[in-house]
Amino acid sequence: MAINIFISYRREDSFQYAEIIYEKLVNKHGNDQVFMDTSSIIPGSEWPQEIEIALNESSIFFVIIGPQWFDVGINEFRQRAIDRKDDWVKREILHAIKSEKRIIPLLVGGATMPPKVALPDCICILSEKQAVRIRDSFFEEDIQKKLINKIWPSSIISIEPMLPFGDYTDKVGRIDELNWLKYKFENENIAILCGVAGIGKTFLSGIFATSEFKEIGYLSVFVGERNVEEVAFEILSYFKYQGREPKSKQEANNLLRQYVTSSYNGLLVLDNVESTSVKFLIPGGKVKTLITTRHRNIAIKVSNKNNVIELSEFSSEECIELFANYINISNRNDLVKLSKFLGYLPYLIRLSATLLFEDSTLRPTDLVEQYGNTEDPIQDVHNVVSELLSKSYNFLNDSEKELLLCLGCCSLKGIHLDLFCDIFEFSYDKYRRLLIKPNRLNLLEVSKESILKIHPLTKLFLKLEDSDNSKQDKYLKGLNIYLQQHEDSIDYLFINEVRSCYEDIDKDKINIYFDIIDGLLSNKLTRYIFADIIEKLISTATEIGYPTSEYINYYYETAKQFKLISQYEESKKYIDKFIEHYRKL
Repeated sequence: MAINIFISYRREDSFQYAEIIYEKLVNKHGNDQVFMDTSSIIPGSEWPQEIEIALNESSIFFVIIGPQWFDVGINEFRQRAIDRKDDWVKREILHAIKSEKRIIPLLVGGATMPPKVALPDCICILSEKQAVRIRDSFFEEDIQKKLINKIWPSSIISIEPMLPFGDYTDKVGRIDELNWLKYKFENENIAILCGVAGIGKTFLSGIFATSEFKEIGYLSVFVGERNVEEVAFEILSYFKYQGREPKSKQEANNLLRQYVTSSYNGLLVLDNVESTSVKFLIPGGKVKTLITTRHRNIAIKVSNKNNVIELSEFSSEECIELFANYINISNRNDLVKLSKFLGYLPYLIRLSATLLFEDSTLRPTDLVEQYGNTEDPIQDVHNVVSELLSKSYNFLNDSEKELLLCLGCCSLKGIHLDLFCDIFEFSYDKYRRLLIKPNRLNLLEVSKESILKIHPLTKLFLKLEDSDNSKQDKYLKGLNIYLQQHEDSIDYLFINEVRSCYEDIDKDKINIYFDIIDGLLSNKLTRYIFADIIEKLISTATEIGYPTSEYINYYYETAKQFKLISQYEESKKYIDKFIEHYRKL
């Protein structure tokens, strides 16, 4: 059980108010999400321990302040309760401050917010928190309008999962796994799909989301090797969060519980997880979380083994059934041989089935005979995948090829069609029409929200196709122009693109990367990612002998102005390190 809301109050001051507020919040979220000592602690329990557990689990901290909040509990030494070390209200507030909870003072009974000087130093920051005044004459109305409606706006989110290749209704070979997921989420809030690359984890998660959570809502997010703070920021953006990116894993988790758990009971898919840090991305509460990962050891550490299912490759019969969804089967034995050669992996079966459908002159045995003759089975499969992608690519017309080559420069996390057209100066209507057509070649993924994405293997292939790097050059220049023209409308999708382009710096275009980072520094909405990319840029420039001393001094001086920005200290740390490095040289 995970508590989301903690109610702190003084019994002599505001007990009746607290009871009504507790009742309203329970009606909204359920009694397992709201903690109030008199209602939540089982008789006979050790109440200090129960309070500490609830404080640790909660993300939203209400402190109810009535007109006698300061005056109650004065002892014979005329010492207020709030000034004593053993005051539980004070201890609760201090805990909330130290653990960075979302603290919301509720003023009842005509009370006013206590001034900073009247509070003990350790909790004086309470006076700076935005309070909610609840009037006696409009008590229930204020709770609904000022508290529930503002803090938890209602929302049902349905962001189409980024499925690789195939149809959402294609359940071949995965009926048992789908039933397992359905059963698991009837009893648990987390399930994990585990298996090798190409086994169909993302595909299965997408089918499950669209079939079981269509009415409630679902959201699929690519995790990969991204840090927790970045992924959390993306998730929060779907829930109308307008703050900065979290500074720590714990802050990320607190924000997810504030903005997601409190207003959403759908499915969150965390795809392609590479670290146990994903635990900080699990909102808890009523949100169902489905994780996909290649690593069984990560899966077991994130949850107990009963919540993990390891996907196996298809059987020969399932491969034949899958082929039958695409082509007429004339020679069953040839398809069995091809399936075995492809390791019975659903991803490769679907890719080859699509190609066999498009090219009627191609036989299944052609792929095996042409690429299955080396002594390295892994190299054999690599060769056949390259050939499958190449043949699929050659079926495209010029406009479709241009579309994919440009997407090959973009982030694997997905790019919105509007942003894509702006960066590459494409006609929106022209490329919108291209995307409406059926995805017969299985190279492109498009969600209902117009988010474009390509498979990692396709991205590698397209990078080779763009041999002169003309599209990459256009992409970098387009990012820089977009940054200058949209100072007040930068969102996480654009930030994803910037981060992505610095992950694999093209050394021949190093000057453009410096231009982009200058733009980031001049834009208050993007300065905070400066620390994420400066080290990689300077290191790459140094490696190729590009002059960097003037940039280092400039960045150092600029970083001094970042005191209002969350990552100022981190930025300064990088800059200082580089200056020290160059002094030694």
